[in-house]
Amino acid sequence: MQLFPLTTDGLLTIALYLAGIAVIYLIIREIRLMWTSARLKQLDLEKEKIDLIRQDIGTRGSPYIRISPEQLAGLRGIQDDIAVLENDIFVSQKMLDSRIQRLENKVKQRKLDRMHDKVGEEERKIR
Repeated sequence: MQLFPLTTDGLLTIALYLAGIAVIYLIIREIRLMWTSARLKQLDLEKEKIDLIRQDIGTRGSPYIRISPEQLAGLRGIQDDIAVLENDIFVSQKMLDSRIQRLENKVKQRKLDRMHDKVGEEERKIR
């Protein structure tokens, strides 16, 4: 028993299968080439962007403002003071937030205690 008999119908079937496989292969190949060409274009664009950035950085000369070492030290001192103040503000804010949270929890606890007492009184009244 043969898989495909070697008659004209069998040969035609084999030829159609081979043609179908060839068409599927060509479609897959074109899709792959399309994707890789698009990716290559993106990479070329990125390379052009990098080249433009390098040219821009290369054309820049010295900065417009010259800062003396004393002025630079003064700026650094001010930046350090700002960092210390930001840390103090952060700590104060966190302490305040935690105190507010604690106060809210105490208020909730008292409210629940009062509700519990009221429920107990109502239960006593009903009995």
